[in-house]
Amino acid sequence: MNRYTTFTIVVTSCVLLLVTLVSLEQTPSFLTYRPKEYDVTLITQIDNCDQTVFLEGLCQGGNWAHIFTQSLYLTNCLRSSSKQPRLSAEELLQCTKWDEDKCSATPKSLKIVNSIKNFLLENGLSTNKCLSYKQTVNFNLKNKCPIRCDDLSFKKSELRAKDLIELTSTQDIQDHIINKGPVVLALKYGSSLNEYSSGLYTTKKNDQDFGIRFLMVVGWHTETDGKITWKSLNSFGTQYGVDGRVNVGEKNQYILGYFGFDV
Repeated sequence: MNRYTTFTIVVTSCVLLLVTLVSLEQTPSFLTYRPKEYDVTLITQIDNCDQTVFLEGLCQGGNWAHIFTQSLYLTNCLRSSSKQPRLSAEELLQCTKWDEDKCSATPKSLKIVNSIKNFLLENGLSTNKCLSYKQTVNFNLKNKCPIRCDDLSFKKSELRAKDLIELTSTQDIQDHIINKGPVVLALKYGSSLNEYSSGLYTTKKNDQDFGIRFLMVVGWHTETDGKITWKSLNSFGTQYGVDGRVNVGEKNQYILGYFGFDV
């Protein structure tokens, strides 16, 4: 074998290796190992994160405020080697631009997701220590965004999101949870969700339509027939469901969309 032949083989091998690596990088869904059971709240790095179960109290807007805030917080916290301060759901609630009273009204449109995204990308959130959650009710929260913390000091941004991505396939949702963090699930909100206690969440035929509710998907369980159940957190506190959780089947007809943060 002459030098030219050897050189050609080496170059060809390098090119093929490079093409393979690039291809693999562009198709992460084929690389990710997806176990049948997963829960992001049980992995080692979670020790640095505040996992207090959120309680919206008297303010319905506290639902989306808590769910999006905590999802962003955990997405960042899971990549940190030190404890991270919890972010302010109160700031997201007060500062997100929305035409309705944000405490008294449940969102009727997913357009609110764009409003939340815009604020988190452009401004970010301060800490819960700066602005703690007030559980306000009947307090006409229409685009009033405080510039000071509870102690009257000027607030400053602790964390901004790089992006909020809409996820469509089950595989993409699983990959996001494994590689980045929790996923926000938008769900048509009916009275049956309030009555959930355990097992798989099911809806009634004549379920009352309250609008849209958001859940934080932290993992999944795979049934013997291959069906996926999303392990999700609501914002009704630990007394709701099983320690604040509700299990939602991936094929539930009430699911409206999934969203994941990039930090």
